Amino acid sequence: MNNYRNWHYQISNDIKRKFKADIIDKLNFKFKGKIKIEYFYFAPDKRTRDLMNVISVIDKFFQDAMVENGCIDSDDLSTVIEVNSCFMGIDSLSPRLDVLITKL
Repeated sequence: MNNYRNWHYQISNDIKRKFKADIIDKLNFKFKGKIKIEYFYFAPDKRTRDLMNVISVIDKFFQDAMVENGCIDSDDLSTVIEVNSCFMGIDSLSPRLDVLITKL
């Protein structure tokens, strides 16, 4: 989040475009109505992190990508009514952020 706040808008846009290109093959679903999104963060090491600094920018880019690809109708409160995040521990071999979307 700290980096996102300080990025020039063109840098932010480039990173957002790369993120979308990286996940486009996973956006092969469609939800109508309300959804809940859950994020599960597996850190690469023991370094202390602020969970929301990790999650917030990815969540913003992910929700925008879902809307742009027709996976959900909108990313406002008429569709996304709950977002949760959980720290799942350290996985140095496969650090990642998994996402679970549930239709409500």
